[in-house]
Amino acid sequence: MEEKSTVDTTPAPAANKYFVEALDRGLKVLDLFGLDAPELRLTDISERAGISKPLAYRITSTLEAGGYLTRDPDTKRYRLGIRVFQLGI
Repeated sequence: MEEKSTVDTTPAPAANKYFVEALDRGLKVLDLFGLDAPELRLTDISERAGISKPLAYRITSTLEAGGYLTRDPDTKRYRLGIRVFQLGI
């Protein structure tokens, strides 16, 4: 009787030559937002994504420039921008 393998043979993202790490990081930042966390500080993003604050700042700045995040100038908190919602249409 042949035994079935339970080992996942899907290549890790880094092993995929088409994998774009920077894009993956940006999408992971967007995934941090939701009903339980509609707004996040830069420190929250850095800690939750497991990235440095300078990298979190570069990612959030890029996403903000594209309209995917907005930043409240008073609270300095980020939230999803209109472009994210336009993608759902």
